[in-house]
Amino acid sequence: MKITTMKKNILLIAFLFFSLSVFSASTIYVETDASILRSDKSDKNDSNIIKTLSKDTKLELLTMHFSGWSKVSLGGTTGWILSNELTQNTPKILAKVVDKNTIIKLQSLEEELLNLKQKNQQLSSESIDIKALNDKIKNKNKAISKQNIALQAQLDSPLINDVNWYLAALLGLLSGFIISAFIARLKQKKRNSFNTINRSY
Repeated sequence: MKITTMKKNILLIAFLFFSLSVFSASTIYVETDASILRSDKSDKNDSNIIKTLSKDTKLELLTMHFSGWSKVSLGGTTGWILSNELTQNTPKILAKVVDKNTIIKLQSLEEELLNLKQKNQQLSSESIDIKALNDKIKNKNKAISKQNIALQAQLDSPLINDVNWYLAALLGLLSGFIISAFIARLKQKKRNSFNTINRSY
């Protein structure tokens, strides 16, 4: 009987030592969602519920009991909460206090973002106009190219070739006629000159 009582005392001392080493800091945080702050160390009924706490709620540790409960303080309210629902690790994400300068910077960034969006829309509209003009120029170039092909086909047609041949023949005849007339006139001048010389003698 004495040995059993001694074992219990040793376990109690060990638990208290472990609890003090783990929760040496007075500031602790709720580790689980929907943790319940109670007015006494009992969870058998809901009549002693003070408040339901959310995860990462900051508490002040007042004392720890070997029964597995911890006495804590929250904004002047004192109560009991299960020790296994507490941690001394600071939450990774805490609410940050935003000062006035930060708010002004955020507003300035929002205005810049709005201006950039408006400029982007304007550039998109101009890009659409340029694309439409480019398409119009391409269509016009295609039409001109078709006209050039049609004209080249007409120039290469047999009818045009015949006309060109007739024109060349006509030019040849005219050239021959002009040359013949010029030669005949020269001969006539020589004859007239010769007759004039003979008469003088």
